[in-house]
Amino acid sequence: EMWNWSISERTPTPREVVEHTFMWLYCDRQQMTILDRSLHRPTPDLPEDKQAMIEMLYAEGEAWRAFVKTLSPDDLLETRATFGGEDRNLRSFLFHMGQHVIYKAGQIWLLAFELGLDGEEPYSAPHPNEDYGLGNPGWPSPRK
Repeated sequence: EMWNWSISERTPTPREVVEHTFMWLYCDRQQMTILDRSLHRPTPDLPEDKQAMIEMLYAEGEAWRAFVKTLSPDDLLETRATFGGEDRNLRSFLFHMGQHVIYKAGQIWLLAFELGLDGEEPYSAPHPNEDYGLGNPGWPSPRK
């Protein structure tokens, strides 16, 4: 029920995050796989229905998984033109998508935290030093 909800006008809704993620995955994969740019197509019309939009994003993710499995180390050195006209190698496109997906996942988690979908208490990040026993009188301090 919070598909179109946002913290503020400056914050994307969950739907906008999913739409934006899908569009860049679709466009970057097209740039990598269709060498003749005259054959590139705009992103398909996005469905209004939440489940249909999520399924569309999932299907695009599956298309990426299948495509990435076909790439060899030599393929990663091949170049393609970007929207800006510069040439980038396929490794750069993959890095862009990894970076993009991580960024979008962070946006979704921020919305989940704000909606209280990740627990009842205020967020408290785990600290790795707790695993080393710092602050635990039974453990020697590794800082000595």
